[in-house]
Amino acid sequence: MSGPATVLLASADDAMVEGFRAMLALEPGVRPLATPRGAEVLALVREQQPELVIVDHELIGARAFDLCRSLRAQPGMAEAMIVLVVSADNAEFKRLGLAVGVDEYLTRPVQPADLLAKVRWMQRIKRVNDELRSDRLELERLHVELRLGFDHLLELLVSLVDMRLPGAAARGEQAVELARGLAERFEIPASMCRDLDIAARLHEMGRVLAGSDEPDAETHPPGVHDRRFVLATRALLQRVDGLREAGDLVGAIFENWDGSGFPSHLQHGQIPLRSRILRVIIDFTTALAAPGDLSVDEIMDGLEERRGTCYDPMVIVQLQEMLASGPQRELRDSRVRLAVPDLRAGMVLAEDLCTDSGLKLLARGTRLSASVLETIWRRHRLHPLLEGATVVRPSA
Repeated sequence: MSGPATVLLASADDAMVEGFRAMLALEPGVRPLATPRGAEVLALVREQQPELVIVDHELIGARAFDLCRSLRAQPGMAEAMIVLVVSADNAEFKRLGLAVGVDEYLTRPVQPADLLAKVRWMQRIKRVNDELRSDRLELERLHVELRLGFDHLLELLVSLVDMRLPGAAARGEQAVELARGLAERFEIPASMCRDLDIAARLHEMGRVLAGSDEPDAETHPPGVHDRRFVLATRALLQRVDGLREAGDLVGAIFENWDGSGFPSHLQHGQIPLRSRILRVIIDFTTALAAPGDLSVDEIMDGLEERRGTCYDPMVIVQLQEMLASGPQRELRDSRVRLAVPDLRAGMVLAEDLCTDSGLKLLARGTRLSASVLETIWRRHRLHPLLEGATVVRPSA
């Protein structure tokens, strides 16, 4: 509930001040203040934040306009009401006052009814402003709740994909980091980068619809999509408000620069720039995650061979420059997290293999054999190992 409205009168006219105090003492919801010194006005305004300031022109003469200008510039005074008391025959003062933020005028001698009318008008404005402020705060609160709810939904989806495709969350974060770097180089507005981030994090979502969870089921390298998975990702994301544009970006990643792509055979600038960036980043991070010892330079050479056919040439150029100019760091992790169906004999655990409840099954450094894999599978059938297993990256 808002407090009383503060009204400040700056005047050396004792009769005006006395009448002001007497009249407003009977007006509910109003707290009157008065000062006979112009030098005190700004300090009082900063301290009290009045809703209405009445400045008597005769208090400081021509400097009254400078005072009104300074009042309007004070923090919290943008919505306050400023009234200037002038002589009845001084129309020029009214014209000058408009330029310095004066809202209304009272003419000498000030009539109590006129003063009361200004005060009550100010009270109505205050009530409206209080309601607007309350509504704005409520909208901001609801917006924060909505944003938090959306972020929680996004984290839930990322976790869902990561459980079905262990390592997808880490791959998505790496794709986000690289995509942001390219977006900055192409001067993509920050407001458009959020959908790019979401698309990078969830681009594997369609793969959760892949086949059965068996050792001999067909598997796909991390990050690789066939056309079914891309279309499935787009269809899933387009079902949710706030994810539709990210779905459109994912749906266009298989559009080729030369027009030979899928599904709409777009070419060149017809393909959204963010989708062109996403295509290159996904293929780059997929190559990083694949078994083998290809260097970053060798991976980039492979992408370079398809510049101008699959890829936007400028995206390739910018990625090359970004990797060359950035801090030297290891882009490829020496470990990789795999789903249980993707484990193979000969792989070495890079971390202890534990159940979701924390029970340790196998120690780090264990080399997987056929019998060990069978043991893992028996446990997995009874109590699914949703986090998969972290193994030393296979060299081939």
